[in-house]
Amino acid sequence: MIIDNKWPYYFSELLIKGDPESNAAICSLWTLKEAVTKGIPLKKYAIAGNMYYNDGISYMLRTVLSNPNIRYIILCGVDITKTGESLARLFEHGMESHRIKGTAVEIDANITEEAVELVRKNVELIDMRGVVDPQKISEKLFSLQEREAFAQPQIFPLPVAEKKDTLTSEKTGMIARGKTVAEAWYKILNLVMKFGTVKKSQHSSDQKELVDLVAVVEDEDPDNPEIEKWLFFTKNDLENYYPQIMTGIVPEGTEYTYGNRLRDHGIGKNQIDYIINDLRETKYSRRAVAVTWNHEKDMKSKNPPCWVVVQALVQEGTLYLTCYIRSNDMYAAWPLNAFGLRKMQKEIAGALDTKIGPLTTVSCSAHIYGHDWNKAKEVLEKYSLPKKFTADPRGNFVISLDREQQKIIIDYYTSDMKKSETFSFALGKKTSIEIYSKLSSLDLISQIGHAADIGVELAKAEIALRHGLKYVQDEPLDLDSKI
Repeated sequence: MIIDNKWPYYFSELLIKGDPESNAAICSLWTLKEAVTKGIPLKKYAIAGNMYYNDGISYMLRTVLSNPNIRYIILCGVDITKTGESLARLFEHGMESHRIKGTAVEIDANITEEAVELVRKNVELIDMRGVVDPQKISEKLFSLQEREAFAQPQIFPLPVAEKKDTLTSEKTGMIARGKTVAEAWYKILNLVMKFGTVKKSQHSSDQKELVDLVAVVEDEDPDNPEIEKWLFFTKNDLENYYPQIMTGIVPEGTEYTYGNRLRDHGIGKNQIDYIINDLRETKYSRRAVAVTWNHEKDMKSKNPPCWVVVQALVQEGTLYLTCYIRSNDMYAAWPLNAFGLRKMQKEIAGALDTKIGPLTTVSCSAHIYGHDWNKAKEVLEKYSLPKKFTADPRGNFVISLDREQQKIIIDYYTSDMKKSETFSFALGKKTSIEIYSKLSSLDLISQIGHAADIGVELAKAEIALRHGLKYVQDEPLDLDSKI
């Protein structure tokens, strides 16, 4: 029986709670739990819930161990992300080094191997994947033989999230820019974990949140995505996810998909086709917009879509795609969202015969839930982005000295290496401040690294000019090189 006749603290309104003395639990994967349990008496099952991603397996294990009356798990519903497949593999093969054997799926480290084996040996997984008919599920429930509890209750709390003080920062409009989804995601984790404000959420966990986080993916190939080792999914997982974006099909028992909202929206009109046709007719259109929000349904819904608006623009033969996301789980959802949007961007660009430009997401509430803080921290501590030179898209500066006029000369080149402007600064008491103020006001530098590099070079140039030393940009200053 349940300790104090209550479920552990980490179970909230996300689950349907039945009779804790019942032997059965229902996992409906991506199909709405309310759909598969419709008409089934609460006394016939202990608990019912969805399981969208592999992280949910650890939650399920905690549930069963906290209530050893559960001797059967009915696995049903649509298995979009193959999480049910991972669960079935756990029951069949077990785990090793806290991963399900033969997979990269992790089980939370604070759930012991002995506890997992206890579940495997005493709980029967009834695999009904694909079944969404509550009548068939009810029939299976009524056919189950009653059994005694298999152990005493064990509570395995969620990993304790380390609550560090949030560093001060701008309150809105941070940018995470990367060549690939994986690179941008790493930078997102760093920003949210470092600067996110800790606040409550409408789920059972606290969150760290940034407001209006802009993420830019510059050059991900939709057909050959780069799945770096710090991502928690595989290419196969992506292939299973894409139909939610690229088709209007709603799996039976599922409330909606983004693909359905964009390609049907209940009115039988494909908004992606509209975007393509609008831009085909008028390449400079600013009206190529698709919305997922259904005002009548979503204002009162407990599960409204997170994506709200998608807009496409064409500029100089390149298609840009922007998605506004009202609420974005930056750990578990954003990278899949980004890959799905990138795939859709290619679809639109292909139809218009344009190049694919950057993908931009604007996440109003960009958050990481407390139960994922340690995972995000582990990614940041275990991995690092490769050090590589990235050219500033706003251009470059060539610095030289006019010793006759005692001036520092700065030539500004655009990113396509066309000389645009020349600045000259006479040597004086406040030369550095004068140069700094001028360049800052022009907004010609977009990268912190580039700004720091220019600062170093200007300091070298001023020292060389004052002391008659040789100056060569990007080379160390030789203090013995008197001219």
